[in-house]
Amino acid sequence: MQVFRASTGSRHLKHQQQSLRLAGNSRSPTLRPCRAYQQSQASNALQQSAQLSQQQQQQDSLQEAEQQAFDAERHQHIVEDYDLTYWHYQPWWLQPQMVIGSGIAFLVASLILDDEPTLKTAVLAAGPVALYWGIFLFLLPRSFKKFAVNYIEQHPEVEEPQFQQEQLQQQQQHQQQQQEQQQQQQQQ
Repeated sequence: MQVFRASTGSRHLKHQQQSLRLAGNSRSPTLRPCRAYQQSQASNALQQSAQLSQQQQQQDSLQEAEQQAFDAERHQHIVEDYDLTYWHYQPWWLQPQMVIGSGIAFLVASLILDDEPTLKTAVLAAGPVALYWGIFLFLLPRSFKKFAVNYIEQHPEVEEPQFQQEQLQQQQQHQQQQQEQQQQQQQQ
């Protein structure tokens, strides 16, 4: 009985194939393994492209982290090695002691010149002095330092040659490491 069933099953399969061919549909069970193979190849290609994109993202994030570390090191170099003190670039009459002295002199002069020195006179004279001190003792030095650091970072030709040489050496080492990694990946 089992033999009869197997033979009828194979006859039935052949009959289906012939009817499909006659109907113009060329699909057959023999093509299924080819499609499965194509699907597996496509899924492998998708997996490989996903792995490549992950590797690219990792490399990009590493490069970004290295760039940030380099920028932080360069910023630290600029702050430490350059004279960013505002007062070193100002004339004698715009030094802090002169600014403070002139503010005090203005306050004293306003109180001496007033016939009846009152608290109101002192407060009115102290307002412009406080503004003067705030601008020249706090605001300008901070703004000057920010401006100088930004200017030096945007204009690398201003930097010292020693730091530029260190920068080139680090870039060359980084490129060599990348080349070695690429060679290792190609060998795998």
